[in-house]
Amino acid sequence: PPPKTIEPTITSPPLTTEPTIQTRSENDGFQLELAALSFLSETVSVEVYRSQLLESESLFITTATICKDLKSSPLRSPAADLFATLAPFAPRKSAKDCFCAEAFVSIFGSMLNTAATECKGSQKKSRMTKIRSENKSASHPDLCTVLATAVSGLECIFDDGTAETKGDLITSMSTLLLELVKAVNQKKSYFPVKGQGLLACNITSFFLSHLGDTQLTGKLLSHDLLIASIRLILLRNNAPQRGMEDILDDEAFMWKAAETHVLQYLSVLLRNDLLKEESGSTLASLLEKAEAKLTGTTKLMPPPLGKRSIESEEQESSPLESEFIQVLRIIVGDATNSAGSVAASRLLRWISFTL
Repeated sequence: PPPKTIEPTITSPPLTTEPTIQTRSENDGFQLELAALSFLSETVSVEVYRSQLLESESLFITTATICKDLKSSPLRSPAADLFATLAPFAPRKSAKDCFCAEAFVSIFGSMLNTAATECKGSQKKSRMTKIRSENKSASHPDLCTVLATAVSGLECIFDDGTAETKGDLITSMSTLLLELVKAVNQKKSYFPVKGQGLLACNITSFFLSHLGDTQLTGKLLSHDLLIASIRLILLRNNAPQRGMEDILDDEAFMWKAAETHVLQYLSVLLRNDLLKEESGSTLASLLEKAEAKLTGTTKLMPPPLGKRSIESEEQESSPLESEFIQVLRIIVGDATNSAGSVAASRLLRWISFTL
């Protein structure tokens, strides 16, 4: 008879510990979702895919829920980006199984209104300063960038909101800009939160693009908003004194753009006949209040290289002259910022007629 075959036996060492179950860590737990949201944003450029996205009720509800949850979550930023990318293609009127522009206005509005409400509730410490601790982890995208995306998404669909909704949104954005200026002005040395410059840039650009809306004139002539806008110019041009020269290149670029936007809309708003009626203040009192609470010892930056003047004769600044006027004179001579220079010149001319 053939010899018996002996099957090899494999013995396993005894288990000394309980088997471990692999779980997703906080840092890599949303990689699939992040990739999916990024992919969907890229498909918006294709019309047939875009239409399917706009008709997907489940996608809209899920993404809206993520966007409106302002607690730290790595999904907020890509979700807001997806909606901001889709918003310009949303139909202006309601259609069957399709979400209209007004729905997107509502989502972005909810994000901004919630953030503004939180800012108002923070009395002792700037909300923009407090969220710095939330941004230390790479898994927690910062609030400022998400809100900046919401403002950007609103720009081309803002007119589809109701008059009440639009008024509330201007108020919320004003509150956020006030909070940004407050964060910069809190200490002699400025330590930026990532995205602050982008948020300031987007909000000021939004205000500039809606100057012609007479229904919003009163909101834009708000006493607090005008003071914060003037103070932003003063803080930006006293940058070395407060440490703003050390901010990241991208942030510095955005703050410079915000400064130009503010100069442009102030050159219109401060010349408005309704200034005193809507803000309750004269130009002189606005300048006085804006300069009153600046932190540290103010020290003007030296004139930039390539200085030039678009005025026929450059006036010497008086020691008692408003600091804002002195700053405007410096900006007029900045050959690297033509739009800001022209706006500053208009402001100087108007101030010379008023003060």
